[in-house]
Amino acid sequence: MRPADTELLVGLHPEVVRRVRRRFETLRIPARGHVFQRGDPGEVLVVVLDGSFVWEVDAELLPVLPGEVVGLTSFLTGEPYTGRLSTPSGGLLGLLHRERLDTLWARYPFLAIDFELRLGELLVASLRRQNERLVAALHQPLHSVPDAVRNLLQP
Repeated sequence: MRPADTELLVGLHPEVVRRVRRRFETLRIPARGHVFQRGDPGEVLVVVLDGSFVWEVDAELLPVLPGEVVGLTSFLTGEPYTGRLSTPSGGLLGLLHRERLDTLWARYPFLAIDFELRLGELLVASLRRQNERLVAALHQPLHSVPDAVRNLLQP
C-alpha cells in the first residue's frame, strides 16, 4: 500500500496528496517491535502501510490494519501518545513528522485547509469508534462495567 491509498489522503485534492506524499518517511518494523510507547512525544502521524499492528491502550488491544492512521489526537494536540503501537509479525509504516508538514504549510498555506479538514474527519471517526466501544462496555455484566469503562476513558 502506498501512503496516497490510505484513509489519510483519500479524497484530497491531488496537489495536496502529491506534496504530502513526498514528505512521508517509511519505516520497516521487525516482528515483536514497537513504534512508540505511552508518554512518547506525539510528533509523528503514523500510517500502517503493510503488516498487522496492535494499538495497546491500558489493557485493551486494538488491531490496526493497513491504511489506518495511528496517533492522530497526539499529533493534533502535541500531547504525548496515550498508548503503545507494536507489531507481532513486523510491518511497514509511513511516518509524517509534524515539522515537515509545518514547513509545507508555511510555504503553501492554501494546501493546509484541505488536509486539516481531513484530519478533523478522521478525528471524528476515531471518537465515534471510542464511543461505540464505551456503549458496548456499558452492556457488559454489571461486575465488569467499572474496569471496562475505566479502560475506555483513561487517556
